[in-house]
Amino acid sequence: MKVLITGADGFIGRHLSERCVEHDTVLVSRKLTKQLPNSHAIGDMSVFDGWETLFDGVDVIVHLAAKVHQMDRGDPDTYYQANQQVVGRMVDAAVAQGVKRFIFISTIKACTESRSEKVAVPKEVDGNQSDRKDRGEGDGMLGQDPYAHSKSLAEQILIEKSSESSLEVVIIRPPLVYGPGVKANFMRLWDLSARVYPLPFASINNRRDMVSVYNLCDLIILCLQHPAAKNKILNVSDGRPYSLAGLLTAMRQTRGMKPRLLPCPKAILQLLLSLMGRNDVSVRLLGNLEIDISETCRLLDWQPNYSMAHTLQTMIERSSDDV
Repeated sequence: MKVLITGADGFIGRHLSERCVEHDTVLVSRKLTKQLPNSHAIGDMSVFDGWETLFDGVDVIVHLAAKVHQMDRGDPDTYYQANQQVVGRMVDAAVAQGVKRFIFISTIKACTESRSEKVAVPKEVDGNQSDRKDRGEGDGMLGQDPYAHSKSLAEQILIEKSSESSLEVVIIRPPLVYGPGVKANFMRLWDLSARVYPLPFASINNRRDMVSVYNLCDLIILCLQHPAAKNKILNVSDGRPYSLAGLLTAMRQTRGMKPRLLPCPKAILQLLLSLMGRNDVSVRLLGNLEIDISETCRLLDWQPNYSMAHTLQTMIERSSDDV
């Protein structure tokens, strides 16, 4: 089986590429930090027009590449160019070349973005799925940032194309992904946990789902061929939510440190972050995001096998590696 991975030089892409050695793998990225067999640097994907050539003989596409969420958000149009319009061109090229399956790594934020969320079980990729119920206050597409909205629109392109062609579509919606090589928000917390001073988060017992990069890669590999994954939207997580207090405790224990967390009312932390103009950070640190993965587990007979403790320990062991 010939598998093409976009974003192959990114955080998730490097882990997935390591796991796909048994397949005939084509690695595609904006630029290459390592020259690997059958790898292609294509520059800016938003203007690249050689997809049909790249897709020649490919059986499955795993599309990881994206312009990800940034705190300053930037120009909204760049998200739509990179995350929506690119998918449209890729899907047309995939259908033209007879690609069998397109696996799209979306985001749980494609459902909603709110202070308190509980994401229910998705249904079929049929354009009529109901996956926005029972999620707390402020839910809905109008609350999405440009990143999440562009991913939602890309999902719709795939859903429509799957109904018009023989292309099989698998949409995977992860929450925050962590593991060796992670950057952005999780890495900031990881670095913060290394400080010796106490942190004021002992009272933050929120419930927020995340997913180890190892669990996510397991699911992606399973979806390469699993017949039950055809035309499905799949939620993924570690199968249990984490609190901020629990997360920082686990991080410090992995480093051989005492937790050293001090209690501070959540309302005070929210106020301080608001005064600093960081309400977005408040939502991500202090809010809830629970994800129902029961349908994913049932359909594919799958369970997340890697714990946070294992993944954090691997981050320590591989801290000097490239991944």
